[in-house]
Amino acid sequence: MGEMEIEDLKKLQAEFDQEYFGPYTNNPEDFLFLAAAVAGEAGEFANVVKKYFRKKKWQAEVTEDQERDYLESMKKEIIDVFTYFLIIANHLDLDIEKEYLANLNRNRKRFKK
Repeated sequence: MGEMEIEDLKKLQAEFDQEYFGPYTNNPEDFLFLAAAVAGEAGEFANVVKKYFRKKKWQAEVTEDQERDYLESMKKEIIDVFTYFLIIANHLDLDIEKEYLANLNRNRKRFKK
């Protein structure tokens, strides 16, 4: 598929959502579901990190294969989080690039050394 911009990813996700789930709405139940979904996926990511940390820190040496498996699981779970992030951004008609850059500038001021 080649390189894509964030807006291209939002568009792809919106097309998928439209095809499988219908049009976006802004009713509270949609946001409640999406909040729970993103929290669930973030929890799955955190669980993989916990298991990786526990294994590495307290139980045993982690083999290269196990480390690769943990990292692959983390990638899968964080992409699940990102997918819900795109869906929420679409619901809110959020300009991710603009808002991210504004937030980055706020953080630069906030965390200035």
